[in-house]
Amino acid sequence: TDCESGPGEILQNGAYGRLVPVGDVTALADAISATLRSPLTPKKLKERALEFSLERVIEEYAALLTRFEPAEQFGMRAS
Repeated sequence: TDCESGPGEILQNGAYGRLVPVGDVTALADAISATLRSPLTPKKLKERALEFSLERVIEEYAALLTRFEPAEQFGMRAS
């Protein structure tokens, strides 16, 4: 469903899966039926899944952490 927790971002607003309004049972049933009739290609799904691989997530966190100042600048000693 297209709730606030991020499915729209993960699915790139429907490019990698259908999004339906929260609580709309009819839209959900229609989306499931449409997916069964015309599924996304395994290649496309794999490409998107690789963006969330463990290696990729670690790289993203490492890049984020290197942007922070060393602890010493905040009066803390590194252990």
